[in-house]
Amino acid sequence: MRTLRSLRNGVNKSEDLESCLCQFLRAYWQTPHSITKCGPSDFMIRHSTQDLIPSCPKWEPAVIDVQAAQQRRSRNNERETRDRGAVEPTLQAGNEVVIKDCYPGLKYRTYFERETWEVVKVRGTMVTARQNAMVISRNVSQFKRVSSEEDDLNDETLQVAQI
Repeated sequence: MRTLRSLRNGVNKSEDLESCLCQFLRAYWQTPHSITKCGPSDFMIRHSTQDLIPSCPKWEPAVIDVQAAQQRRSRNNERETRDRGAVEPTLQAGNEVVIKDCYPGLKYRTYFERETWEVVKVRGTMVTARQNAMVISRNVSQFKRVSSEEDDLNDETLQVAQI
């Protein structure tokens, strides 16, 4: 609407139509927007149209501090493992373990099965256990180590040594 009005005024004053349109566009490009506080020319050609020489600010890539980034990553990893309660598995091949019960919802059942299994292989958090001919692989959280008589004797000697 403003465009037509300004063109009509220019024609009524017997000015050239093309010069009226250029004058309107120049004024439009210079008028700052209410939100950005910059005119369209600042965004389109990165300088004000009143300047004689176009100028662009020199763009330099951001300097990345590699050491600070590594420290931040390691700090975040430590925080994540601490929040998850992650612990290194203490099971070793040859330990006797019991397995978590697969039906824990029943009141009269214990959390772990009664049969003991022997740990065959530990690979990260995956544990392979064997009982007779059956072999199963589960996460370390599904197993609980059963203390043997040797471990009990070692614990007693530690307690005596501490006293």
